[in-house]
Amino acid sequence: MGVADEPNDGDMPPRDQVFDRGLQHERTALAWDRTGLAFLLVAVLTLRSGGPPFDDLRHTPGYVAMVVGGVLLWTAGRRYRRREVDLREGRSMVQPGLVIVTGVTALLLSLTALLLVLAS
Repeated sequence: MGVADEPNDGDMPPRDQVFDRGLQHERTALAWDRTGLAFLLVAVLTLRSGGPPFDDLRHTPGYVAMVVGGVLLWTAGRRYRRREVDLREGRSMVQPGLVIVTGVTALLLSLTALLLVLAS
């Protein structure tokens, strides 16, 4: 079933048109992209400040931040598509799980990095 073949109940615009007039959905997706990129930047700076060799314990926060940043970028795209479906079907878009996980991860990474800096 192509885009032109999809049913339309009259209240929603066709799939190729913008559904969210205020574009809050798009701005939220861009904010998640920026958060993922920020984690990647922190990872690079953390790894660079630790210096070689890159297999020491002090590089762990950098590697974890790199993984988290990559996962956030990947998840942001998937989340955007799911929220688009939720918008079109009138379901609630409030799902704070990713926000909580991201916040707790950032806090734990910060505390770990601080402890590693104080211990060295």
